[in-house]
Amino acid sequence: MAYITGHEDGRNVKMLCEQLYDLAKLQNAPLSAEAMTKFIARSNEIMMLMAKENRTAEPAQPQEDEKKEEGASAEEQAQE
Repeated sequence: MAYITGHEDGRNVKMLCEQLYDLAKLQNAPLSAEAMTKFIARSNEIMMLMAKENRTAEPAQPQEDEKKEEGASAEEQAQE
C-alpha cells in the first residue's frame, strides 16, 4: 500500500491494485476460473518485476542455515 500511495502515477500501480483487490476477494470466496487465470498471470508478472529489481540490488548474504551447510560440506570434504 505504501508503494501505491507513493507512486500513484506509476505504470505498475493499476496492476498492484488489481492484485490486492483479488487477494481481498480470495479471502471470502474462490475466484472464477477466468479471474484466477488473470490473478496467476499477474502474480507471475509481479514476481518477474521483483526479480528484476533484486538483480540490480546487492547480492543477498547467505542465511545462517546456508552458512552451516557450507561449513559442513567443507568439513566433510576435509575428512575424505
